[in-house]
Amino acid sequence: MCLSWINGWRRMNALEGQALHEPSEHASHDSPLILPEVHRGTELPSTQPGMMVDAVYTMPTGSDELQSVWLQKYHPWFPIMHHTSIVSAFSEPSLVQKAITAVTIWDIPGLPLEWRQSQSEKLRQEAILAAMPSLNLASIQALLILAILYWGEGSWTMYSNVIAMCKRLGKTDRDFHIKYLQDPPRRASPHILDGRNAR
Repeated sequence: MCLSWINGWRRMNALEGQALHEPSEHASHDSPLILPEVHRGTELPSTQPGMMVDAVYTMPTGSDELQSVWLQKYHPWFPIMHHTSIVSAFSEPSLVQKAITAVTIWDIPGLPLEWRQSQSEKLRQEAILAAMPSLNLASIQALLILAILYWGEGSWTMYSNVIAMCKRLGKTDRDFHIKYLQDPPRRASPHILDGRNAR
């Protein structure tokens, strides 16, 4: 029973892998993600298993929905960014926006699975490639956000690699260290120190 489930899972992954490597005539590596406009009662184009949806989707309020999903579902247990930083990240295309979109696109109802997978993969690759040469806080935040996705998928190797990149970027980013190391340490109140030293 378990063996047949594993074989079925492998076949499904192979089909998805084939679909991901097919080039899309509508894909642009520099363009922001365009989500489909989903109306209740309207069906999206159907696909056969392993086939890509060959349609251009548009949703003007997509970033608001993605931002809302991030703040409600992911931010409470992974608060690496302040609420205002998330809002500003969605005001214009950014590395953090791509990373958040790659994670939250799975939570938008009514989108075909194949389209979600291809968009998430595309955004992950773009975010990682853009984060590697740039040494700044946004790069580290974007990589940490992507680490959530790899961890959730059980891709432990990718998760470990992304976390290692974050560590390296954090250690080599001089401005990052100066900004956060110059903050004065929080001081304990004198009565706590007295109680700790008294025996």
